[in-house]
Amino acid sequence: MPQTVALGCQNEAIMGLHAFVSEPEHCEIYRTLFGDNVPKLFGFEEGWNVPASRHRHNLGKEQSFDGVDHYVLTLHLGGGGARRSEFHAPMARTGAISLQRPGSPAIVSSQGEVEYAHLYFRQGLLCEAADEIGDDKHVEPEDFFAQTDPMLSKDIEAYVLRALDPDNPPSSLEMDGRAYIIALGLLRLGANLEEPSLRELDQVEREDLKPVLSEIEARLGEQIRLSELAETARLSPCHFSRVFKSALGLTPAQYVQNRRVDRAVSLLRNTQEPISSIAFNTGFSSQSHMGRLVKEAVGVTPAQLRRA
Repeated sequence: MPQTVALGCQNEAIMGLHAFVSEPEHCEIYRTLFGDNVPKLFGFEEGWNVPASRHRHNLGKEQSFDGVDHYVLTLHLGGGGARRSEFHAPMARTGAISLQRPGSPAIVSSQGEVEYAHLYFRQGLLCEAADEIGDDKHVEPEDFFAQTDPMLSKDIEAYVLRALDPDNPPSSLEMDGRAYIIALGLLRLGANLEEPSLRELDQVEREDLKPVLSEIEARLGEQIRLSELAETARLSPCHFSRVFKSALGLTPAQYVQNRRVDRAVSLLRNTQEPISSIAFNTGFSSQSHMGRLVKEAVGVTPAQLRRA
């Protein structure tokens, strides 16, 4: 049985629309196989739609993985080659992508130690992405192993690097957006398309997004989910993300980060509020996180800005 772990976010309002409410079953299999030598699962406690982990293991001649109730997307990052016995495919090497669908068992082996990342997600994420491209034929992709797709590999690798970034931790809003990009890429790969035909964007101007922008301003100090902003705009999260970027030239995550930096700079210049309180009240993960982004924006640290 999967281990039930209390989420850091204690209510569904700040979880992703397709988030796991208990630890993905695949993690329990890894715990059984490798004991304590199991890496951290990033994004689960934060309620991301797609939690991720990075592994380095020698799978040996054969490791059996039972079918689970969610998808397991694997990006092979380095080390020896890996093989899945059910497939007459080349060995998975750096940059290769593999998918294990819900309920599908797998028997995997490796030539020595291999490094790879796992991304976990539910069917609902793909269903929403499928609606965005008007394709319900490939909404439940079949298992595949050692596929090569540079565009999707790049998106998955970027997701993993951001998930594991200790110096500039990503917001849930950013990772929600990245998850939809990966879901669209998977559907494109399953349909054997070079580029999916995305649903036509609604004609939305900045003025039309005023309720969303007002919500962002009112909640800069809180965790903001893509699904919440999309609900305000009365759009699906996947479509809202595209509409927002088309209208403002920034992703929702980029816009929110810029507004947090602007608010922090204003408070540093015009108030005597403690720097640590400003970081907390403008939604940064830590004072050092705010400090890095403020310095990137204005060229000086928060303390220097206050003394200026």
